[in-house]
Amino acid sequence: MLVGVDATNILPGHGGGEEIYLRNVLKQMAQLERSVSFLVFTSLANHDSFDPMRRFEVASTSAMAAEAARAKIDVLFAPLGNPPVKTPGRTVLYSTGLAALRELDERRKVLQASPLKQAAARCLKASAIAAPSEFIRRELRDLLEAPLDKVVVAPLGVDPVYGEEHPSIVDGPYVLVVGRTTHSRNLARFIEASERVTQDIPHTIVLVGQPGEAERDDWGPRVVRFLALPKAHLAGLYRHCALCVCPSLYEGSGIVPLEAMRAGALLASGRVGGIAEVAGDVPVYFNPESVESMAGAMRRGLTEGKEERERRARVGKKMSLEYTWERCAAQTLAAFRRT
Repeated sequence: MLVGVDATNILPGHGGGEEIYLRNVLKQMAQLERSVSFLVFTSLANHDSFDPMRRFEVASTSAMAAEAARAKIDVLFAPLGNPPVKTPGRTVLYSTGLAALRELDERRKVLQASPLKQAAARCLKASAIAAPSEFIRRELRDLLEAPLDKVVVAPLGVDPVYGEEHPSIVDGPYVLVVGRTTHSRNLARFIEASERVTQDIPHTIVLVGQPGEAERDDWGPRVVRFLALPKAHLAGLYRHCALCVCPSLYEGSGIVPLEAMRAGALLASGRVGGIAEVAGDVPVYFNPESVESMAGAMRRGLTEGKEERERRARVGKKMSLEYTWERCAAQTLAAFRRT
């Protein structure tokens, strides 16, 4: 089976669930199923980053469709949010979250141009859809009316590096937040909550992630800002933080909580999206729409006793071990078999 992969929207090093998922799942699927080969359709910006995989740089969806036909691909594997590509083969979609589609839909009030309506039409035509969580599976059903029998849940894996011992590149104590600075990351409320907490508990704030629409020119003197880090450095930050906070209003897959749990970090999080699905009762939960609730959870986490912290770390590590890229790849391959 020859699978064409639409990777044209992946920006190298920007992280996020989609890039993490695609790069890891392709590698593992190639190892698990030797009868499946891949042709990755790239852009000028990311072509070299997919070396040594077989790849073809395209400038448009029509160019991708022409090359897919020439190569005689059997299946096109593509993100739900990308424009549709007409190919002679079947299509398997994947989605790590619908937040971006919903935000785009809000900005476009012209009914016939609704991104959600376009995505719903793609779901109906697709042979199968891979989703990282039951939460995304329900969203696909509720927002896009995607048939549930088409959706295969393939939870993301966690790189073993996060379970290894690595030093921190920041002097402690510090509170860690990981992810792009988008509006859904809810950083304005987080910063306000942290200012309340650090009046009594003087911790540095460490932000790691690519800049989004909520990026600030100046985060203030108590914030250490990293755009991107090697995995070993990020693992060290997770392992040695006083608290890892997930302030997001939306989380499709829960990849940050999983990485933090593998490293043994104490978590404070909103009970949103796929987080409770992967983290259970490990985090100290809060209402992400309430600064007071977030500040209270942060204060509780930072002052929690050693015994309870160790319990949370022990349970979190054990739960995170269930999430491997081999398992994710096997379940994603199940989506191709449905075609």
